[in-house]
Amino acid sequence: MRCDKIIKIIEDWAPKSIAWEKDNVGLQVGSLRREVKNILLCLDVDKKVVDEANRKIVN
Repeated sequence: MRCDKIIKIIEDWAPKSIAWEKDNVGLQVGSLRREVKNILLCLDVDKKVVDEANRKIVN
């Protein structure tokens, strides 16, 4: 499934209009046209989350 379709599903459930002003919503990194095989969802990205994502991509 493409990234843009996944974002649509998420935004149908949690519309951007209800986000707080300081919230980062939508795609933060990558391309909307990319095929998605796995999803790692987090509230705050930090080094630990990036390391986990990298481990899961490699394995």
